[in-house]
Amino acid sequence: MPPVSNANYAWILHMLSKLDVNHGVAGFLLANGALNADGDEGLIRREILEKDRVEAIIVLPRDMFYTTDITVTLWIVSMNKKAGTLNGRQLRDRTHEVLFMDLRTWDENVEEIVIDKGKKKKKTVLTDSQISKVTAQFYLAIRSIIYKQTKGTAPDTEIMNAAVEEMVQNAITCTGIENIVDEHVSVDLFSEDFLLELKKVDLPITKFNALLKLLKKAISAYGKINKIKSVEFHEKLRRVVDAYNSRDKLVFTSEVVADFVNDLSDQIVQIMQDLKEDKASFEKMGITYEEKAFYDILVKVRDDHQFPYAEEKCLVLAKKIKELVDDKAQYADWSTRDDIKNQLNMDLTVLLYQNGYPPEWDEEVFDKVMEQAENFKKYNR
Repeated sequence: MPPVSNANYAWILHMLSKLDVNHGVAGFLLANGALNADGDEGLIRREILEKDRVEAIIVLPRDMFYTTDITVTLWIVSMNKKAGTLNGRQLRDRTHEVLFMDLRTWDENVEEIVIDKGKKKKKTVLTDSQISKVTAQFYLAIRSIIYKQTKGTAPDTEIMNAAVEEMVQNAITCTGIENIVDEHVSVDLFSEDFLLELKKVDLPITKFNALLKLLKKAISAYGKINKIKSVEFHEKLRRVVDAYNSRDKLVFTSEVVADFVNDLSDQIVQIMQDLKEDKASFEKMGITYEEKAFYDILVKVRDDHQFPYAEEKCLVLAKKIKELVDDKAQYADWSTRDDIKNQLNMDLTVLLYQNGYPPEWDEEVFDKVMEQAENFKKYNR
């Protein structure tokens, strides 16, 4: 079932259901995000590809529409891609082929138009010659094999998905974006250079996607040294993304959507700032970053179950937990040996009791301590 937060695939399924089962063809526009959506939407996309319903995917230039400045994708779907005759034209067999066209560079023909309340807006218009070329050339064609053992001519949806996602990644880039989302370059999220590059990006949705990618990368990196905090930051980011995915409920005008998305970008920047401060906070607390991870566990369990336990006591106890874990972790195979883990569990229970930490949460603390210790060992050898 399509998710309730985004209607893209509900519309796709609805349109497919209304087509003639033998000759039906439809074309529609969707935001590029529909091409690489995951979860339930990803499963639906896979099924549509496996049933060979996609005829073509065409990425259009920016600024073609009144209400948005982003590039969008034209989907062409067909219920029958076999050879035949249509309206007097002989069609070749396109079974298990998908035509991909990238028209983002076809933006040289720009007109200035007047929209609501006398405001001016640039608009990309395809020329007659460009429209003619669309029918004769293609950017990428895929014909490959999936389920080779059982369906010799079926399409390889993994390869198709990879090709689509690569196209989408290219489609969301624009001037300035490639400089701040380069995966091979280490980015200081609050350096002057980063902020200058960010200011160059004047497209709200493009900027949001760039910031989203950077924050996901930063949170994942933090998760290698502090798992429980990375989960908290992922949850904060999820709420922002949920809000972004609900933007279709807005009255769809450029100004409303731009302001809404810009506000979400500001929220991402604030989460970045909070992440930076949290990463450096162990120094002000007078503990190591490893001790800070155990401190965060104690505070998390305390706050979740709303029992009193002073911050100072959490600091002291976190240091003792670190010593206890280090003692057991001196053995290379400690995390896979039940005898060592059982001893750690008993020692931790005693330690929590001696320091006045409520005993009913011992197992929860132990599980989180083990997760953190194993996580740290995995990424920080």
